[in-house]
Amino acid sequence: MSIAKSLAPGSMLNGGKYPITITGVLGADAQRITYRGTAALMTDDEEQQRVMEVVIREHFMAYCSERASDGKTVISAEDIAPTVEGYLNGFKDTSRLCFEIADTYSAIINVIDRFEENNTFYHVVEFLDGPTLEDRVARNGPMAIEDACQLLAPISQALRRFHSNHSIHTDVHPCHIRFTNHNGIERPVLFGMYSLQHFDEQGCKIWDVPNNNCITGYAPPEQYRDIDHFIPQVDVYGLAATMVFAITGKHLPDSRTLTEEMVRDILPPTLPETYVTALLRALRYDYLERTSTMSGFSKDMNLSCDAEQRAPRHTATNLISDSDHDISVGEMHPLAACIAAIRKLFSKRGNAM
Repeated sequence: MSIAKSLAPGSMLNGGKYPITITGVLGADAQRITYRGTAALMTDDEEQQRVMEVVIREHFMAYCSERASDGKTVISAEDIAPTVEGYLNGFKDTSRLCFEIADTYSAIINVIDRFEENNTFYHVVEFLDGPTLEDRVARNGPMAIEDACQLLAPISQALRRFHSNHSIHTDVHPCHIRFTNHNGIERPVLFGMYSLQHFDEQGCKIWDVPNNNCITGYAPPEQYRDIDHFIPQVDVYGLAATMVFAITGKHLPDSRTLTEEMVRDILPPTLPETYVTALLRALRYDYLERTSTMSGFSKDMNLSCDAEQRAPRHTATNLISDSDHDISVGEMHPLAACIAAIRKLFSKRGNAM
């Protein structure tokens, strides 16, 4: 994929913990460009290099900014620069909160790095190459309610983690849940954190993040308007709609026209009424009448995580070009090669002593 004003494949980013090489463009929106890339890591063996596949989110407002003559540095006209700076600061703050929250829960995508470079900001996360929930249902068919509840329990806990930090995800749907293999067990991971909405302890919005991610069938009615105060019911609706998809393979209609009869027609006729009632309550049009907390929805649906689902999930499982692929110092990224050479020099001095 090629997107105007994006960084070219092969471009290097050196402002963070690891040298990163851009390998391609994944997409873009009004504020950001998303790239696929690799981060160069050093192992204990200084003559070998490991490469982690990553996804890089660059803050770039295509309608407001340009690239300088070097093809990298972001520049904006003087009259629009304050607006760009305001959105940039919001992006930085969102990135920081994503890092703080993801660092404590394994069902949330791992944040690898975050740094400033090229007069903008970069948010780097692990690359997840497993199937999405939508892929899985398309391949295997609708799930039994017990299996769906077990599968989505870690996601409900991840959302509770966001809510405890006065944040709402606002973009929960089957394509934002991807599976990774951990110790031979598939584990769901929630991603798509770029539209997080953040609020203070009084429930007032902290940063003005545009609400441009209303996915039909998963965004509740209030999300089509500006969310100006803390409404965790937004995510309750999204997860309930995702649960309906998991057990039916069908997407709900637009929430603004959805009725109880429509939901009942989609749900399996053999689904126990306790689950039907819980889903209907979580999908109500008026959020004041909807299940008010993720904890309440989890209780109604009997969502609970076992020890394996709560165990830490290390990004290292996604490393490629492992130690069985020998890479000489000459083939390394220049910065990594420099570090390796210095380490080797000191190693030889130590052996001579």
